[in-house]
Amino acid sequence: MAASVTLAQLRTDARLYADQRDAGSGPTIFISDTELTRLVNLKVRELYDLLVEARGGDYYASEAVIAIVAGTARYPLPDDFYQLLSVTLEWAPQRAELLWPVGTMRQRVPLQNWTQWGEREPKGYKLRSTLLELLPMPTGAVQCRLQYVPAFADLIADGDTFDGINGWEKMCAVGVALEMLAIEKRSNGKLEQAYAEQVQRIETMKSERDAEAAKEVVDVNPEGRRGQHAFFRIFDETFNGYFG
Repeated sequence: MAASVTLAQLRTDARLYADQRDAGSGPTIFISDTELTRLVNLKVRELYDLLVEARGGDYYASEAVIAIVAGTARYPLPDDFYQLLSVTLEWAPQRAELLWPVGTMRQRVPLQNWTQWGEREPKGYKLRSTLLELLPMPTGAVQCRLQYVPAFADLIADGDTFDGINGWEKMCAVGVALEMLAIEKRSNGKLEQAYAEQVQRIETMKSERDAEAAKEVVDVNPEGRRGQHAFFRIFDETFNGYFG
């Protein structure tokens, strides 16, 4: 794994690609470090999104634990929350229960009407802005563990670092250089090609980063359907929940 790159290095790289270096070795510098830091952070945010989309979410993942209590259905998400990876209830050691999102009213209403709260009982979650909502209303205590992708935090000090995983931060430096050239009303076709190549590297990684993990159908309710309760008839009648 390549070492993380500092804010100062990203600025230096961007000036190098834009041929805007110290006086005497290139065009006169007129984009200040403060302005350049802003451009770098905006471009690193774009890079971060691309890396997360390219199956890099687990690489940047964080965890948070929420204490679920009786009578409370909604809980604040972590301050740095960006994208959710998983919600798991931990009833006891080796007794973790993965929850699934409630996407439609057709799924929500049966859960609202479900009165039992316990391990392996029907339940789900829904994201509401800065809140995590559990359905049905909890009637007992349990520990909830979130796996999530944190939001990118701007680089401020020169020594602040960003982990581009495998040198992917080059896309950021080249992209910022292109924006600097646009501000200076200069153009560089080779730099545009270099930027496109870096973006393509990440696009290619989407299909290769976890290539050995074959796609498979997952039974989201392995414990059974509990008869014909409405909660388990949330799909169209033509849909067979067992894929059988």
